[in-house]
Amino acid sequence: MKPYTTGSEIANEIRLLRRSNKGSILVLEGRNDVITFKQFVDEENCIIIDSNGKGRQLEAMFLLDSENCKGNLYISDSDFEFISNKKPKTSNHLFTDDHDLQISIVKSPALEKTINQFGSIKKIVEIHRKGNNVRDIILESCKFIGYARWVSIENSLNINFDKLDFNKFINKTTLEFTMDMFIKEVRSKNITLLITDAELKSKIINKENKDHDVFHICNGHDFIKILNLGLKKNFGNIGATELSSENLEKILSVGYEYDFFKKTKLYESIKSWEKVNNLIILK
Repeated sequence: MKPYTTGSEIANEIRLLRRSNKGSILVLEGRNDVITFKQFVDEENCIIIDSNGKGRQLEAMFLLDSENCKGNLYISDSDFEFISNKKPKTSNHLFTDDHDLQISIVKSPALEKTINQFGSIKKIVEIHRKGNNVRDIILESCKFIGYARWVSIENSLNINFDKLDFNKFINKTTLEFTMDMFIKEVRSKNITLLITDAELKSKIINKENKDHDVFHICNGHDFIKILNLGLKKNFGNIGATELSSENLEKILSVGYEYDFFKKTKLYESIKSWEKVNNLIILK
């Protein structure tokens, strides 16, 4: 099936499904979210839809909720919503506990499972011996990219982060972040950026706040790209050398066990929604 290009297409699909299906419909943001939730969803009672993006997902939600089309649950990445004191749009709309589902996954023991599979035991032990752990090392670097994403949104800069080469600003040995090299890489991949390098740097630095929950700042895709760099260049075993960020993300998703998910607020919210709507989503 072709990816949806508009929220109207998603809404039309759900309207068609509603003609013959009275069960629940779970509308997720993207493909990797679907991979994760397929492990937890009771597919005999719930249909999963990949909306191919948050904008399309929310457009469909507003269209269908305005028609009082019931039984549809929409789960979105919280992004910077929680940290900006914003709440879900409707009673049929839920946020992830953290910035996005991928961050919730790497916050869980799924990260340790993956590192144990692709990491060098000797190198990991050495990191721990120095009083560090891989998760915290990556979060410390990842947060600055997260703040840059937030600055881009608030100032309508439309920075394209997907094209960035993380090798240019993440130290391959220490995984430390270098701000000036990051700004240079952002500029090289966003040549029409209407802000000076000094202004962008200042806005990112001023955005940082020690009271912020780093799990609401960091973007999961950024975290996984840095993790992939670390496994390839720093603490990985020979099996990690050919690992792509995309495959690593899938491996982490599959490693996110149902018991890990059951400890989240999102799980509790889904169960509450099931009770209110007398429908089943989860196994």
